[in-house]
Amino acid sequence: MDNIEKNSILIVDDEKSNLEVLISILNQEYTVLMTKSGSSAIEMASKYSPDLILLDIIMPEMNGFDVIKILKASDKTQNIPVIFITGLVSVEDEEKGLSMGAVDYIHKPFSPKIVKSRVWNQIQIINQIRKLAKLQQNFEPMAKTDESRNLNKSDFLEKMNHEIRTPVNTILDTAGIQLQDKTLPSDIKEAFSRIYDSGNLLLGIINNIPDVSMIDAGKQSGESKASLSSAVPRTLDTNAPASKEAYEKLLDEIAKIGEINTEIGLKRFSDMKEMYCSTLNMFHKKLVAECDDMTVLLETKDLKSFNIDIHGLKSSLSMIGALRLSEEALEIEIASKNQDIDFCKQHFPEFKEKFLSLCKQLSVIFSGIVFLSEEE
Repeated sequence: MDNIEKNSILIVDDEKSNLEVLISILNQEYTVLMTKSGSSAIEMASKYSPDLILLDIIMPEMNGFDVIKILKASDKTQNIPVIFITGLVSVEDEEKGLSMGAVDYIHKPFSPKIVKSRVWNQIQIINQIRKLAKLQQNFEPMAKTDESRNLNKSDFLEKMNHEIRTPVNTILDTAGIQLQDKTLPSDIKEAFSRIYDSGNLLLGIINNIPDVSMIDAGKQSGESKASLSSAVPRTLDTNAPASKEAYEKLLDEIAKIGEINTEIGLKRFSDMKEMYCSTLNMFHKKLVAECDDMTVLLETKDLKSFNIDIHGLKSSLSMIGALRLSEEALEIEIASKNQDIDFCKQHFPEFKEKFLSLCKQLSVIFSGIVFLSEEE
């Protein structure tokens, strides 16, 4: 592995004991910054641009909700992911945090395994998205003509796709093997499940890199050329080497669904429209079967496994910008964690119906787009 600089994390908590615990958990793997006040957190975030912020909600003078509102309003800090750390357990508080742009929650008292797992998941997503964005930016000066730029870009991204996919598959294999161990404690199983879910999300993004690059390069021919369904004007036609307008129109159609806030979703992907659309295409195909499996888990009263799966689904919905469904999933997640199977059985079918409706609408929108990997 390359000797790279550690990722940085800013921890914000007015309690010294909480800071000490989190620092002891994270300082070996990350560069840790800390502060006890919200105003100082805003200054430090702007000055140091940390990769991730762990933010307490209940603080004097300025609480965590006030802080994240200011962070998300600033061009300099709006893309820094925020995980709330809190002793609050109400669904309303978590819903409010997620709707304001938080990517996850860590509850007090802290479990070192859960803290490490949730931080690691976000850091991996951050690193991969930034790596892709940087490669795309660095590649532009190499282009002397549109044709040479697209051809070189495709070749380079195909090589990068292979190099990144290999370690991700190793992570998925390791996590998958561990999840089959029925003797694992629930907190460790939860950690491996989050690793597995995040790994799958990254793999979906990675697998779509050649598709996006081939579209840009105009390498498709005949029926393999990307085209949009009748709901979207066919701006990716046989002669278009790359069409940002097509992605814009595609995003407009997705926004009309109502369940997805594409503005928030795009921020999760650093405004990389092609990558966001590719992930949405992967999302509606991959998670339908998982939702069906969760019905079986409820029928067999396996609430531990159900809790792990509903958390992963909630995180995926939040990442793509489907906040209302993510909030409903959060309510079910909390109920399953509290062993309230009656609540889960009552509310999950309605949630599932809405979720499958979302997937169906995405399927209609993406049905006119042919990805190269789907034709093989």
